Amino acid sequence: MTGHMLNIEIVDGILRIEVAGSLDAETAFHLDQQINARYPDATEGIVLNLNHTEFMDSAGVGFVVRLRERAKRASNSFEIIRVGGQPRRLLEQIGGISILELKGNEGDIANA
Repeated sequence: MTGHMLNIEIVDGILRIEVAGSLDAETAFHLDQQINARYPDATEGIVLNLNHTEFMDSAGVGFVVRLRERAKRASNSFEIIRVGGQPRRLLEQIGGISILELKGNEGDIANA
């Protein structure tokens, strides 16, 4: 399953990533390339917005883990916001909900 829209930007020192459509092997590859090329330096934190993500597979989970590790190495915050549908069910099935900090809406990290 492919088809995606990506938005990557830094706002107030926070690397904000939004994925719409699928977070699969193709999307994860493009995200890794863009983030490494455009934002190689550490930021104050990373926010992954999955509000419009309809599908996530194991490659998507791998991308999430890599983002979390990147933030952890730099002692920065990492949060996933607005997770629902199939991506949330997948994270629940693999135990990712207990490991990753999920937030209900984007305003949560702005105040963190």
